[in-house]
Amino acid sequence: MKFQNTTASINNILLDPNNYRFQDLKGWKAVKEDRFHEEKIQENTKRLLRATPSFELNLLKDSIRTNGFVPLEQIVVKRYEPDTSKFVVVEGNRRISALL
Repeated sequence: MKFQNTTASINNILLDPNNYRFQDLKGWKAVKEDRFHEEKIQENTKRLLRATPSFELNLLKDSIRTNGFVPLEQIVVKRYEPDTSKFVVVEGNRRISALL
């Protein structure tokens, strides 16, 4: 896989509802990739990130507020094939969610 740096608006980045962190959560079900863009899917993904204490989203938000966003902590995305103007998070769901 080839990587390249890019800049994308946070409005064009989709959280990954199939992120490995979710797979052990009670009630989690995999989502077909062509549905990632659906508002209901994105809202449910945000809810899971915010409501799961072990994800420590509030601590991450506080850290970003206090220390800023550390550029060494790259967010990795890939093109979202159903809509190539968008990207899907591969690594960084928590960080993107903390910024929303």
